[in-house]
Amino acid sequence: MTLEARNIRKSFDKPVLKGVSIKMRKSELVALVGPSGGGKTTLLRCIAGLEAFEGEVTTQDRPAMVFQDYNLWPHKTVLENVAEAPRFARGLRRSDAEALAKSVLNLVNLADKSDSFPHELSGGQSQRAAIARALAVTPETILLDEVTSNLDPHARGGLVRLLRKLKRRGNTLMLATHDMATAKALADRIILLENGSVTCDCSANEFFSGGNARAKRFLDGSNALTH
Repeated sequence: MTLEARNIRKSFDKPVLKGVSIKMRKSELVALVGPSGGGKTTLLRCIAGLEAFEGEVTTQDRPAMVFQDYNLWPHKTVLENVAEAPRFARGLRRSDAEALAKSVLNLVNLADKSDSFPHELSGGQSQRAAIARALAVTPETILLDEVTSNLDPHARGGLVRLLRKLKRRGNTLMLATHDMATAKALADRIILLENGSVTCDCSANEFFSGGNARAKRFLDGSNALTH
């Protein structure tokens, strides 16, 4: 297993995660779905080591996380934003970090924006810059929190293609999302997280085909809210 989370528990004013266990294989793309407040973002943050929690996470390396709001430094160029991660996390020299940053910006089709500042980017470009920053620390596993939520259909399509490319090159990805179309297009497996617990863990085909009763109830409720 590339990643295994065992009995993850987390509380704030009340329990948010109630003993969540998940396993992921190399190059697998798992969509983490469920209602708002169900614990998706908190689970990603626990796996990434950004929150203290009870339980255990075992990974091949430390996962990188891509945030919904990009979190790019506004006073730095795209190249500087991406190069900062390997300098801080891996101790690379500036020249080596910038060379690595250029290679990952090329991978995400953003090389032409290296000298731009975040305010000059579109939403899709900002999200790709945030993914490039995560890739710059050369993780095997990438955790993505609602990365399509603020994008128009064109930008969303470009991001779907990028995530497929990352999966083909060997990255393992967990995508927390409310976007069922993106989950259906990308995921090998769907994990449904409700009220802090996993209520369904099955293949994407089973989840969307109506073969799983719990998944069907969730999808029927989601469709009712959008019509």
